[in-house]
Amino acid sequence: FSVSRPFGDLLVAHPGSLDLLRPGPRRSPPLAELVASLLAEARASADPVAQARVFRKFRLHQLLRVGVNDILRDRSLEDVTRDISRVADASISAAFTMAIERCSARLGTPHGATGRPSRAAVFALGKLGGEELNYSSDLDLLILYDEEGHTRGGRRETDCGEFFSKVTTEMVQLLASPSDAG
Repeated sequence: FSVSRPFGDLLVAHPGSLDLLRPGPRRSPPLAELVASLLAEARASADPVAQARVFRKFRLHQLLRVGVNDILRDRSLEDVTRDISRVADASISAAFTMAIERCSARLGTPHGATGRPSRAAVFALGKLGGEELNYSSDLDLLILYDEEGHTRGGRRETDCGEFFSKVTTEMVQLLASPSDAG
């Protein structure tokens, strides 16, 4: 508590996270494990508000884990910034997957003019792109899709541009909308 007021405040607000302070290894989970864990918990939530809460709690828990390692000097600065970046990557990957699922359920699956399913990718810019995030960094992202076309099979079909615009909006809501967890 004397080293970092923000971390102390997080522990007071989330006392269940006190287990992170116990001695022993606080390993840095691989990206795939973080994504799978976050997706499983978010998908088990009933509504978008509850899902946003899952994303907030995930971030808080992971930043506390990284922060404890940082405060105890268990990791180098490079390892800490890489770990923070991995948490952001996991959140972005899970949010992108969930946003695609939500939009596909409403609008159908996007297909290009060639008839193949459209693909999209999220690119990290700035500090995240360099795996140099700190505790208060923002995320600079770019989402690109491969070709114009339309969705198929949804309640309301639309063009790929609108589809991926809605995916972006869904991602931002999952990653940034306020919840009772922060």
